[in-house]
Amino acid sequence: MLQHHRQLEEIYLITSNKAKPIFYSNHRSRQACQKSYKLSDDKIKIAKSNLQNEHKNFLEIGFGTGDAVINMLCDKPNNYYCIESYYRGIENLNNLIKKNNLENIFVFHGDAIDIIENFFPNDSIDYIHIFFPDPWPKKKHRKRRLINLYSINMLFSKLKENGKFHFTTDHINYAYSVRDMLSKQLKKSISFSNNRGLRPITSYEKKAYKKNNLIFDLIEAKLF
Repeated sequence: MLQHHRQLEEIYLITSNKAKPIFYSNHRSRQACQKSYKLSDDKIKIAKSNLQNEHKNFLEIGFGTGDAVINMLCDKPNNYYCIESYYRGIENLNNLIKKNNLENIFVFHGDAIDIIENFFPNDSIDYIHIFFPDPWPKKKHRKRRLINLYSINMLFSKLKENGKFHFTTDHINYAYSVRDMLSKQLKKSISFSNNRGLRPITSYEKKAYKKNNLIFDLIEAKLF
């Protein structure tokens, strides 16, 4: 009973956090790197212009090695906006863009919250994907998590009506805390999805299954 109470208290403390998430670069992005990944002015103009075209706008936050983005590329000319701090993942996507002369993928390097707040207008995104973000499992580090009430409110403001928010994790505490935050934000009971939506199978997911970790998907549409 005491353990259950502590779990509920933890979830309350996490879901009641309305502070803006603080950007923490992980160990991978602190490796020495001399290259700049800032988008050129011309690329920024195209990125902003594409937000207004007739195609779907996908926002991928924390794409890691880029597996999910690469696997989602198809014949449909969707627009992909990808944010990451892991420079090797950025290089993977930039090499793909250069090799195939792609003008519908835009790679951003840095703090996802600041980039999204400053670059994307409200009601401009069709799909927001956050697949397996760092769960920061230690209790003292949970303030570092990307998702809290502040970021959920901001992210849903960027979605178009009927746009979809898709969050995936194999960390059970993170899964339940995000579910409860979504319930609070959307003012309805939220359940985990019984399907993977548009999420492709990635190398990270394969590793999670090898560890016998459960995969939790939360897929919710903006209906207001």
